[in-house]
Amino acid sequence: MSRPSSALLLVCLASCSRPPAPLAGSTEPRSQSSATPRAHSTSAEHDASAALPALDADGCAADFIATSNATKSLGELARVCARGMTALEPTLPEATLGAGEGREFVFTIADASRCVRALGAFAPELRDLELQLFDVEGASLGRDSRQSSFALIGRGGPVCVKEAGRYRVTARAHAGQGAAAVQLYQVD
Repeated sequence: MSRPSSALLLVCLASCSRPPAPLAGSTEPRSQSSATPRAHSTSAEHDASAALPALDADGCAADFIATSNATKSLGELARVCARGMTALEPTLPEATLGAGEGREFVFTIADASRCVRALGAFAPELRDLELQLFDVEGASLGRDSRQSSFALIGRGGPVCVKEAGRYRVTARAHAGQGAAAVQLYQVD
């Protein structure tokens, strides 16, 4: 093999070993494609990755098509991105947001051994949205701020928490006005 070909091969192999870059608008790292999703664990003893459902890491919403109704859109998003999970709130939390407005939704996690995923669906009139998940002490566990009709915290797989308690999900609109539906799902 010639020297230029060897150098090119070395560069290609080196670039393949780098960790993937974060997704646009997300503070979560892009997960590598595999049949078993990687859970984001805040504590090694609570890493439940062996018990996670088979989620299409980073692509569960690829075929998601939003409707003009935030509640119906969230149901469809949950169907594709929260398989093997249960909603923590029996009544779907929904709010109307305007530009610059935010809303906090509180969820109680009773079993910290089961990881969670936060989903939000928004009316088409809302643009430039942000969804963020906070733990019991107020530390951020993930944020999604893309210009889309939905947001997802736990893009590479469910987020594992370290303790039971009250968790907050905030939804904030930076442009537009309309309905936002938010839910926190926990692995069954």
